Amino acid sequence: MKIRKIKPIEKANGMKYCTFCKPVKVDAIYRDNDMKLACETHKSLLTEKTPDDGYMSEGDYQSWGRL
Repeated sequence: MKIRKIKPIEKANGMKYCTFCKPVKVDAIYRDNDMKLACETHKSLLTEKTPDDGYMSEGDYQSWGRL
């Protein structure tokens, strides 16, 4: 999963404010696949999931997922 910048069309559809700055409405710049939004100061709080987080890659599934 990647952290990426929010597109203008996504902002028009409601993805506007940082998830971590709830009391104050600060415009979000980044998002991850879990739909968490972040401003520049909270970008480090967004998590990038790696295969070690319990997710199996395609090769792992073919080897171990069928057992």
